[in-house]
Amino acid sequence: MPDGSLAVINFHTNFDKTTSLLTALQYIPSSFEVLAISAVNQPRKSDIYQRLLLAHQDNSAVITAPKYQGKIGHPLLFSNRMRAHLQNIP
Repeated sequence: MPDGSLAVINFHTNFDKTTSLLTALQYIPSSFEVLAISAVNQPRKSDIYQRLLLAHQDNSAVITAPKYQGKIGHPLLFSNRMRAHLQNIP
């Protein structure tokens, strides 16, 4: 891909959504600072990501999630400190 991004195919889609996360984590550099996880069927404008990233960094957060009408939504942002936890999701 021209911008340096990488597309990864999850061949275990007949299982739950965590298989997509676990598959992707195999290709994400261990030195990442912030990982954004978003549902592909719920696209967001780039300003949502920018606002969440600023809030995440300003608060030295471990996890950041948007909230709308009292409910947590997507995208979710995770600091690198959460990588081991993400890799062990059952």
